[in-house]
Amino acid sequence: MDSFVTSDEKTEWPDKAGYYWFYGYRYGKSRGESDNDKELILCNVVKISNGLMVIGDGQSVWKSEVEEACFIPATLPELDSE
Repeated sequence: MDSFVTSDEKTEWPDKAGYYWFYGYRYGKSRGESDNDKELILCNVVKISNGLMVIGDGQSVWKSEVEEACFIPATLPELDSE
């Protein structure tokens, strides 16, 4: 995980559409009386009418809810058009 966190390509929040790896607390460090674990999830960042929307594991990821978050662009294989 250290190579992910120290990558030169990492950013606190994506500024353009594409696929990114997210590592951090998606819902904050704690909720109520329990502590959350950091998560590593693949996110799709899509352009919408008023900016960008981050989707991870089928749910919106909100900048106001995450803590200690970092994103790194994900490299996905090209699909054949055949």
